[in-house]
Amino acid sequence: MRKAVLSLLACLVLAAPAHAQTYPSRPINMVVPYAPGGTTDFLGRKLGEKLSEVLGQPVVIENKPGGNTAIGVNVVANAAPDGHTILFTNDATFVLNPLLFSSLSYDVERDLAAVAPVAYVPLGLVVNASLPVASLDEL
Repeated sequence: MRKAVLSLLACLVLAAPAHAQTYPSRPINMVVPYAPGGTTDFLGRKLGEKLSEVLGQPVVIENKPGGNTAIGVNVVANAAPDGHTILFTNDATFVLNPLLFSSLSYDVERDLAAVAPVAYVPLGLVVNASLPVASLDEL
């Protein structure tokens, strides 16, 4: 019995440091599935700066453009599920890709979990200023 108690105490003592570890325990890799310089990249970098301040770990932006976000998404879908690899993307990943591509290397419902909306970026129709129109009806 004494041996069992000592073994249990040893396990508890050894397990305490593991339990005390907090997230994140190392830099966070934020995958942005677009080329550098665009809106998603810019917003991802700003979010990364704030996350780094709050979490106390660097947030490394990794641009993985191509395949209408599928290349970058695949990196995150196949990463260790420890929260150190995250995806900053838009609705193309969750809505368009499953409709456009019959065979993706990931399943948005099985392999990804949306955590939080971050930004609303409206899109607009723009014409040359010399064109005498001010509305879609006039076009």
